[in-house]
Amino acid sequence: MDNETKRLVQLAIAWCGPLFVIGFIIFWAILGHNVPPPNMMGMSSAQLVSEYYGKYQSDIEIGMIGAATMGMFYTPWSLLLATMLRDEDGSLGVLSLIGVRAVS
Repeated sequence: MDNETKRLVQLAIAWCGPLFVIGFIIFWAILGHNVPPPNMMGMSSAQLVSEYYGKYQSDIEIGMIGAATMGMFYTPWSLLLATMLRDEDGSLGVLSLIGVRAVS
């Protein structure tokens, strides 16, 4: 892989980090209704389910699916960071950690 292509791949994978962080905050915290957490001290389990989780069930389901999907962006981002840390040792690049082989 030439240097320009390698740089573009690394740049695209680097954007997975901010996408993961922002997406996870949106889906898990906002759509999942986890910030602020439900007031569990004054509620019984049945009240918590009926008044909080039952009320926001579809939003929470969408938020958890989205958070799990955003979690997939963490892997390439962390592999890029690992590659950058071991780059001084003559590593093969981020695609070799992901499992994609470049054809020369």
